[in-house]
Amino acid sequence: MNNSYKTFEVWADSLGWIKTHWTDRSARWISPQGKVVTLTLGGDNGDAIIFAEEAVSYNEH
Repeated sequence: MNNSYKTFEVWADSLGWIKTHWTDRSARWISPQGKVVTLTLGGDNGDAIIFAEEAVSYNEH
């Protein structure tokens, strides 16, 4: 089981799409508000653009 998380970039544009550059199917990112955001990427490699409401889940801790 691989539970390591690597560094990647993620941001939302003005239309609310999440853009990320990474190759894993999913990754974990802690938002500036302190929420853990789980991303499921839509691309096989390189850039992927995914719709936030479908691809991002917020877990309150």
